[in-house]
Amino acid sequence: MKSTVRLSFLFLMLMLFQPFENNCAASLTALRIYGKVVDFKTGTPIANATVIIWDLSTLDQGTYFTDENGIYNVSGSLLKMEHTYQIYVFRGDFSEKTVDYVPSMKKINLETPKSYEINFRLVPGALIELEGTPYLVQSSSPKGRVHVKVLSEEGTPLVLNISFIEEYGNSIDAWFLGLNEGQVIVPANIPVILEAEIWFFSREKRGIGKEILHLYNGSSAFLLSQGGIETIDLPSYSLRRGLDYVNSKLKEITQLVDEAQRVGFVIFDERRSMANAQQRIIEASTILAHSQNESDYKKVWIILRTALGDMFLVSVSLQNMRFVSITSAVYLSGIMAVFSVVLAFFFFEERRRKMLASVIIYITFLISLYFLYPGAHI
Repeated sequence: MKSTVRLSFLFLMLMLFQPFENNCAASLTALRIYGKVVDFKTGTPIANATVIIWDLSTLDQGTYFTDENGIYNVSGSLLKMEHTYQIYVFRGDFSEKTVDYVPSMKKINLETPKSYEINFRLVPGALIELEGTPYLVQSSSPKGRVHVKVLSEEGTPLVLNISFIEEYGNSIDAWFLGLNEGQVIVPANIPVILEAEIWFFSREKRGIGKEILHLYNGSSAFLLSQGGIETIDLPSYSLRRGLDYVNSKLKEITQLVDEAQRVGFVIFDERRSMANAQQRIIEASTILAHSQNESDYKKVWIILRTALGDMFLVSVSLQNMRFVSITSAVYLSGIMAVFSVVLAFFFFEERRRKMLASVIIYITFLISLYFLYPGAHI
């Protein structure tokens, strides 16, 4: 009798809890993200494409792959209600430096417990690697944060009527994808150039600066086949730009020195400093032409930084000369007036002669001051 009662009780409990278990299972399986990944031109399914999904609320991450039909399916504990997710899809292996489809990204918020269909059309891609340190002569340190944009050969944003990742280097998408700062994925069979924004600290300007480099394949745009790879020697590229910058500064400050000499300043030391700076630029150019490793590039950077520092000191010296001269010229006119009166009163007894002599002496002094003292006519 007792065993019959126990069996009846167990059966009743199973009947009561079964709907609850079914509902829990249904709610868990209902929340999923799936879709199909195809080539954007041909519509061919892309098998073995990588799908990376990030929970922006918790920064949890999951990695999945498409099957032979280009289908992916995401479910399980990673997906949570009222959470926002970013989904990245590409095909390749960044660690092996093989990429044949450009990453694409879509964002979704899971508002209701259901299945979400998110399809992707991918652009065939290739890889460009930026190797080395971006040596900027404007920077107080050889290192800088590099943000890279993929542009058309005209230097404008690419227009392909399809969404794909266009920013790399020090960008949030590159971080989510697990790329290093030197890896840039570009559309294949399309002419492109790279725009590298390099952020740096400038001790001279006492702040953060930005330098923009447009990177080409020699003198033309990059045109890579699908799965291709190209390398850019960033130190050589940036230092060549640095040479142009320092030469422009040399020309600019030399003109300031010439102008200072024309107005009457004594600038022997400044001339000597500019000659030393020019010699350093020639030395740096010679070393850069034969540079083969990071040590050579760093030496070129140090020489150019030294030349730039010398020219900066010359510029400051010229500014101080002008400031002191102009300030002194203001006071000198008053001193000349007092001196003219005292001199006239010393030489003449008659009041009228004293007054007339004071005016004549003062005008003479002012004319002499204008021609002899540079601050006066500046």
